[in-house]
Amino acid sequence: MLRRCGRFVAVTSSALLSLCASAPAQSNGAPGGKAPPKLVLFLVIDGFPQDQLVKYYDLYGDRGFKLLLDKGGWYGNNHYSHATTYTSVGHATLLSCAHPYKHGVVGNDWIDKKTGKRLYSTEDARFKYLDEETPEHSGTSPFNIKVTTVGDELIYANSKSKVIAIAGKDRSAIGLAGQHGTAYMHSTTTGRFITSDYYMKDYPGWWKAFYETKPQNKYFKETWSLLLPEEAYARSTADDRPWSRKYKELGTRFPHAIVGGAKEPGKAYYDAMMWSPFGDLLTLDFVKAAIDGENLGNNPAGVPDILAISWTSHDYVNHLF
Repeated sequence: MLRRCGRFVAVTSSALLSLCASAPAQSNGAPGGKAPPKLVLFLVIDGFPQDQLVKYYDLYGDRGFKLLLDKGGWYGNNHYSHATTYTSVGHATLLSCAHPYKHGVVGNDWIDKKTGKRLYSTEDARFKYLDEETPEHSGTSPFNIKVTTVGDELIYANSKSKVIAIAGKDRSAIGLAGQHGTAYMHSTTTGRFITSDYYMKDYPGWWKAFYETKPQNKYFKETWSLLLPEEAYARSTADDRPWSRKYKELGTRFPHAIVGGAKEPGKAYYDAMMWSPFGDLLTLDFVKAAIDGENLGNNPAGVPDILAISWTSHDYVNHLF
């Protein structure tokens, strides 16, 4: 399926490119003589078109999208200059600022001319997932991305910055993490946010502590229902349309049970959950743990860190409905 939807991107704290030009260890090294930001938060909402963002402006809370639209920089005529807006292509572009013909990611997958075989954009058979199986064509490294990202250049500049990327899809996290950041991606096998031995040999202590209580199971048997009264959605298409599919056992009308047809937490549930708003909540739980565990924004070297998050569930909902 051709990706026809755009991706909403929010950048907070500073202009990303100014980081690479600054000398982070010096308070007067950043543009204007100002100290560089302690943490840059880069947010991507996969498959979130501009018209959808502005269409529901009146329903937003004051500290959410409305705050970004009212107080942030808003580019209403901003366009991709490439046609293949697949997830892999977009996420390899966003923080590299390179066109696909430069960064090398021309699709979610493609046929390798030398071997004649399918090649997944972030697969690399040399590396495996930590602490669980690695199916064929799994995303395990940025080998197929041929350029550096803003995070890579920041690490080159000072060697101390932390760059963490978190997403529901491996191709999203790996594209944002670049060559020298760390990518965590959701696993439908265990419901955890995992990584590969390209990035590390073992998980850090905070990651192990976080998953001791299996927090990925807390949304089991939750129900996805309408947030607002039904009349608030009058400008939207009704649910249960002829083109809707009963997929992942989510059904075609509200409310949707988030169990994947399972009687207890397992692969079916972990997969179905990411196709609902509970996937975003699960992502946020892990993001909070990563911020605390890595002490992001409080780098002892006095240099900026980057936290890049791609919210995957919206794109999956787009595909489903």
